[in-house]
Amino acid sequence: MNQSFLQSLKEIVLSNLENEQFGAEDLAKEMGLSRSQIHRKLQKINDKSITQFIREIRLDVAVDLLKREVGTASEIAYKVGFSSPAYFTKCFHEHFGYTPGEAKYSISTSENSPDEDNSADGTTIVPIHGSKKEAHRGNYCKLTTIMFSDICGYTAIMEESEKEAILLLKRNRELHQSIIALHDGVLIKENGDVIVASFDAPTDAVRCAQQIINTAKEEENLKLHIGIHLGEIHFIDGDIFGDGVNVASRLEQLAKPNQILVSDPVHKNIKNKHGIRSTFIAEKHLKNVDEPVRIYSVEVEDHSSYHNQKEKESTAELTKSILYKRVLISVASLVAIALVIVFYLKPWSKAESPVDNDPTNTTNTEKVYSIAVLPFKDMSPDQDQEYLGDGIAEEIMNQLFKVNGLKVIARTSSFSFKGKDTDIKTIGELLGVKMVLEGSV
Repeated sequence: MNQSFLQSLKEIVLSNLENEQFGAEDLAKEMGLSRSQIHRKLQKINDKSITQFIREIRLDVAVDLLKREVGTASEIAYKVGFSSPAYFTKCFHEHFGYTPGEAKYSISTSENSPDEDNSADGTTIVPIHGSKKEAHRGNYCKLTTIMFSDICGYTAIMEESEKEAILLLKRNRELHQSIIALHDGVLIKENGDVIVASFDAPTDAVRCAQQIINTAKEEENLKLHIGIHLGEIHFIDGDIFGDGVNVASRLEQLAKPNQILVSDPVHKNIKNKHGIRSTFIAEKHLKNVDEPVRIYSVEVEDHSSYHNQKEKESTAELTKSILYKRVLISVASLVAIALVIVFYLKPWSKAESPVDNDPTNTTNTEKVYSIAVLPFKDMSPDQDQEYLGDGIAEEIMNQLFKVNGLKVIARTSSFSFKGKDTDIKTIGELLGVKMVLEGSV
């Protein structure tokens, strides 16, 4: 029974997987139960909240997609209903103990022993800074996208406060590690405040740089220069060398605070990609580089306005939900109070026969002191207020349940007449009650 219930919930979540707005209220509505009913049942079965249950299904699907390599970690984040890749990474790491970027690597090498040398070129694999995403050691050359990043004015920050500079360096390192892993990159090395990473695809490198700068804007005193170049890179014992490395390093040094500069090979790969816009800056001779390099600046969109809008929308939804609940409780309380007054005044007692008033006649007494609350009819023009009518009826029942001596027919029985053209008198007789409450919204 419990497995059937959980399977029904899971199927509904999976059918709404890409809908980032799908939440507990939506799940309850599709199940035809109240949110509190589902919450209590989930707590009893596996001690989880509805939100946690939905999130874990999204994450389980994400792992499967990562195994099948159907896209980057960012693309999969959106595919399973996360509006923020950074939040997806956080939830993923909390649930599985490693990042999505690390998952792709660990899955593909899970059958290999960590002590074995399985590479064709005799290279071994060693972890960098505790990451499961790893860099090759050995001597080989590879066409790679290299990203250089450093903190603006770090020397001045160090001179002003060594403690603050060290804390800033730590925050910058953590930020880079998580976001580089999210975009399938490899952190090659750190040199003070300079961080060097490699990517198989220029698009991943640029999107990573954009996210790093946008995230860094939320940190105090953390402004970055970033340079990216695509070229042949020599990997020698875990370090990198060659003109490609020099170009990326020089571009980073030329970049202004919070600016991303890329070379022409990178620009050619990203110029038609959605969400990436680059502008030609100049063609320059860079130090220790033979040929002149065409330089482009990548636009970094300020997502703060987007996040502020999302926050406003979220706040508005929360306010709406709170107001809805307050109105629901207020209306239900007023109706319940009116019913209690009527109940204690007993206006029907004058009209009842001596048999009805006979305290020994328990059948009639129970019938007099009983009530059924029917679901309120949806009379709105668009017929989209059914949930409100049901909510008011449920809240009235909750209030009436508190009245001593008053029998309130359970929701299952009273709601069984929903949508049926049965007159009130017949409903009262079928349910065995003296009073039947109906209404509309």
